[in-house]
Amino acid sequence: MNTMATFVKYAMTGVVLLTLAIATPELAEASPGQKGIVGAWVIEGQPDGGGPGFINIGAIHRDGTMSNADPLFGAGHGVWKRSGRRSFAVRFVTIVSPFNAILPNTIITVNGNLYLDKSRKLVTGDFETTFTDLDGNPVMPVSTGTIKLTRITTD
Repeated sequence: MNTMATFVKYAMTGVVLLTLAIATPELAEASPGQKGIVGAWVIEGQPDGGGPGFINIGAIHRDGTMSNADPLFGAGHGVWKRSGRRSFAVRFVTIVSPFNAILPNTIITVNGNLYLDKSRKLVTGDFETTFTDLDGNPVMPVSTGTIKLTRITTD
């Protein structure tokens, strides 16, 4: 009986801990009041060196994936992970259509570091973008710059 009671105690402890791990929203996760990085965002970027800026939209999903829509190059998909209390590492990839007049058949890979501000309505960060052909050969120089994400809300 003592062995069974110990087993039940450990099993119940495990269930409680698992439930808390699933149910407790982390800073990165969606929750009522939009406390984390998960959500829909307007993205503004400015390449280093004063080149033309860009604007697109993106969504950061609770499961560690993300999506991005660029008006010139199409949709990109990627992943993110927490790298600090309010900081996150991201990577997404866009495969540009062969019919695109600017960079046909190009793979655009973006790596970035994002920092969620205390209001949780603004994210700033930096990015590095590589442009390769479908075989992985560079087609233009690496681009770096800064980025700002503004949360899309219903308010």
